[in-house]
This record gives sequence, structure tokens and C-alpha cells, in this order.
Amino acid sequence: MATSTTTYSLIDIAQQEDKERAKAALWFLRKIEKGRKSGEEEGWLSEEEIKEYFKNIV
Repeated sequence: MATSTTTYSLIDIAQQEDKERAKAALWFLRKIEKGRKSGEEEGWLSEEEIKEYFKNIV
């Protein structure tokens, strides 16, 4: 009868957390760039419009 054991490494968990942080940072930077381009081409949003947008995302 075979037994199954699972071993987790703290290094792997830390690396995964770093990967998730990098992914989130990249998403955020892409949103900033998209907003900058949009503002320059189509006009800037008001402070209230920005607050409402992020309120719905988070």
C-alpha cells in the first residue's frame, strides 16, 4: 500500500507570491498607460469619474 505525502517549500510559496505581485503591478501599469493614452486622445476624466471607476473595480 503506497502512501502519499506532500511537501511544500517556503521558497516555492515566496516565489509564487512574488509572481502574483509582479502580475498585479503589470496589470496596474497597463491600466495607467491606457488611461494616459485615453486622456490625451479623448480628454481627461474628472476626479469623481476616476473614483467611481476604481470603486467598481476594487
